[in-house]
Amino acid sequence: MTDASDPDVRFRVTDELVAHLLTTQHPDLAHFEIGRHYTREDHTTVRIGDEWGVRFPTVAGLDTYYARSRPLLAGHRHQWAFPHSAPRRGGLPDDSFPFHWEVTGWIIASNASLVPLTNGAGTALGDALREVHRPATAEAPSNPRTMPRLAEYAPAFPSLLAAAQGAAPTGLALDRHALTTNWALAVQQPREEQDTWTHGRLEAQSVLCDRGALAGIAMWEFFGAGDPAADLGMASALLPPREVEPLFVAYGAVSDALRSRSRGYLIRELLLQATSRDDNVASEAWHGLSENGYASRA
Repeated sequence: MTDASDPDVRFRVTDELVAHLLTTQHPDLAHFEIGRHYTREDHTTVRIGDEWGVRFPTVAGLDTYYARSRPLLAGHRHQWAFPHSAPRRGGLPDDSFPFHWEVTGWIIASNASLVPLTNGAGTALGDALREVHRPATAEAPSNPRTMPRLAEYAPAFPSLLAAAQGAAPTGLALDRHALTTNWALAVQQPREEQDTWTHGRLEAQSVLCDRGALAGIAMWEFFGAGDPAADLGMASALLPPREVEPLFVAYGAVSDALRSRSRGYLIRELLLQATSRDDNVASEAWHGLSENGYASRA
């Protein structure tokens, strides 16, 4: 088998592999039709029948998160009123596949990279994040995407800014002054709130929508303790500016420091997305940068 620890190796998920793993570990699902594969940079999701999906990490370094997410989520997701596609069953490594994997429920919807969120989505996302962001227990594992302080990302910010400008569509330019000013202010803000449980991967492919309305949240592998501002900033990056205030209103009890930090995460998320190899994601990011006043016609 290919070395599972090699960071340069990407594992390929085939129908034959899916059939084998379901037959040996979840035989009651093995008779369902194996559907479309949705391949991203670090995982592949495969639809199984009408109501199920399977998700496989395809690069090294994620196994710990896939192994822990289902038991961590088990004590939370039944209390959530919003639709979500979270792991319902676990999958174990074997001789054919070296990582933990998961069986999820399937939500029939598009995602925000194909159908952007529109009117009312801010309120729905704020309600959902309020339910997710419960105080984290002392033993809660860290979310790798939300636990780091913004200051930890600061040394790489100039390079990120330059990379985004280099990827700018013809005729668009970043407002470097506005970006650096708001970023510097966000980095300086205190983190006064208690760490909460956080999602950590609120991106266009993980937020599901139906005709612009929130239809569900998927990709929960990083679920863990962190700064709630990170989730709020990532969510803001998916919304038109007019929906950001409804997001905060629905979420409730947002301090000035939390709002500023979330703006920092918004800026970082939009700049990261602006350099995406997914044309839909990059296009929406540049639209978001423009609507938020961070990019304009050169």
